[in-house]
Amino acid sequence: MAPRRFALVCFRLKLKQEGKGRELKSRLLMAVNESGLAFMTHAVVGGIYIIRYAVGSTLTETRHWDNPWELIQEKVQLVLQELGLALEED
Repeated sequence: MAPRRFALVCFRLKLKQEGKGRELKSRLLMAVNESGLAFMTHAVVGGIYIIRYAVGSTLTETRHWDNPWELIQEKVQLVLQELGLALEED
């Protein structure tokens, strides 16, 4: 999407249904942040809404990525169910 400069993970979700991606991603971002277990931000790059998570520091451990990744997966499933959507399979 864009050149890396920091320990910043950027991702997006690809849906089978057109036109609901931004709503899904914004609701996912809200669900993750409301959990209080991780804080993420968003950006729009090339017209695509992405979610950003900064994970780098000298004290970063595996758990700093594993725990939020599990949280993201949990919240994705919840939001997909709420919206009646499905992810695109690669």
